Amino acid sequence: MKKFNKLSMVLFDSTSASFKLSVESTFTKTNQIGGFTPLVYTTQAGTGNLNPNIYLLFQYKSDTYDKGNVLYTSYPQLYRIREAMESIKALVADNSGFTTDTAGNIIVKQEYVEPVVVANIGKQNKWLSFKLVIFNTTEEGVTKSVPGVSIEISSANGYASALTIEEFLTVYTIVKDIDLATLQCQMSLAFLATDDGMAAAYVPAPGAYQPAPQQYAQYQRPQYQQPAGAQPTPRYNNPQRPAPASRVATSQPQQVRTGQSQSLPPRAEKPVMTLGAVEETPVSEVSFDDTEAIDDIFGDNE
Repeated sequence: MKKFNKLSMVLFDSTSASFKLSVESTFTKTNQIGGFTPLVYTTQAGTGNLNPNIYLLFQYKSDTYDKGNVLYTSYPQLYRIREAMESIKALVADNSGFTTDTAGNIIVKQEYVEPVVVANIGKQNKWLSFKLVIFNTTEEGVTKSVPGVSIEISSANGYASALTIEEFLTVYTIVKDIDLATLQCQMSLAFLATDDGMAAAYVPAPGAYQPAPQQYAQYQRPQYQQPAGAQPTPRYNNPQRPAPASRVATSQPQQVRTGQSQSLPPRAEKPVMTLGAVEETPVSEVSFDDTEAIDDIFGDNE
């Protein structure tokens, strides 16, 4: 198997909805001396240590790839995201969040016009919002208005993904049931099974594990600079904002709170694995053609 440093898995992908949900995991990180420190490795005694980074990605899907269209979330936000989606699910599963006007057109009930926002995501205080909408969709030349849910991320510059109720409930089910810990384990074992994954997994002597940058694809999280004067909370009914894909929201004019939530300063994070810990780990020399040695690593010879 060809080596890799980052593994991505798509969970939901819809061009018509302009939305993509995926999971991404990385297995090394840049250390203080410019080399790479493994997050997934085995010790001299054959103990496997699995500590990869893992993220749940929400992406506004555009025609051209743009890092600003992606929002990285993980364990700290998972509970709040599930709670937000649960509140929206309760309104769309039985259509209780919608009604009809005097002309018989379906509309969003006035008490549910504001979005449900998950704020203060990461050090840049990004946000993710879910909102009931009515949008136009065209199939086989026929255009009709349908109820749905828009998903918007703060770094997409006002663009939102319009999902039908069925699409939203699919995404809701995925997020509700996802087991990031199991995915971390499975992806880490795949990393160890690569051609050089086993060799790279053994922690070497001081200074030995410093591969050239081209040996691994250096990972950088997408960064987004908030435009000057822009509000960090969701804004709707902006006449200058293009409609996402072929779906155009047509719900009645809605006023949305634009106040920014206050947040505590981010806590200092201690590295799980320091350079000193790597340097103190003994070197193990193993022949990878020796099946008994490989069995020792995974405990298959017990």
